[in-house]
Amino acid sequence: MAGRSVVRSVAERQRLHAGRLLLSRFLVGAAIATVGLLAAAFLFGPLARHVLGNPLGWHEDFTSRGAIFEAALSQVLGMTAACFATGAIWSAFKRSAESLDLHPAQIANAFSTAFGFFTCRMLMMHTQAEAPSLLNGLLLIGLSPFIFPIALTAGANMISTRKIQPTEKASASFAHLLTRLYYGFCLLIVAMVFLKCWNIP
Repeated sequence: MAGRSVVRSVAERQRLHAGRLLLSRFLVGAAIATVGLLAAAFLFGPLARHVLGNPLGWHEDFTSRGAIFEAALSQVLGMTAACFATGAIWSAFKRSAESLDLHPAQIANAFSTAFGFFTCRMLMMHTQAEAPSLLNGLLLIGLSPFIFPIALTAGANMISTRKIQPTEKASASFAHLLTRLYYGFCLLIVAMVFLKCWNIP
């Protein structure tokens, strides 16, 4: 009985530790999304308007397809740069293979991106800058599992000698099914946003 209780106690501690790691990675991903979107608003957005020019509907009461494209471009660039920098910094401080516990798919995913997006919107309500639109937020959420884990991995692999993969392989069949549904749902979001933008002049 004593041995069984010890095993149960160890398993509970392991589950608690795994839950804390998952939560910490989620919060890191949300922070990356917030910083990336703020960089898009104050750095990449003005840079895109300088290179491509002010789009139709800029500071007007209507939204144009060009304005959505420039905003989406600057936000994707900002998020990608934030993910790449985080991966590089993470690897620089954790050089040994044993301590390099970066899990890109658990950090940069649709849930952490959504949390960071709404955090950024709340922060930007107190500034003169225009907050990111919900349509662009949906696009970022849909693209998040396909682009941002790769950027995080590229930044980590640039410094680390131990090459890591952008996604973890699901071993169980149910987990594999959930992973496929997750990616399919994100692709559906991207398709819906593109269809919505197609009808905008």
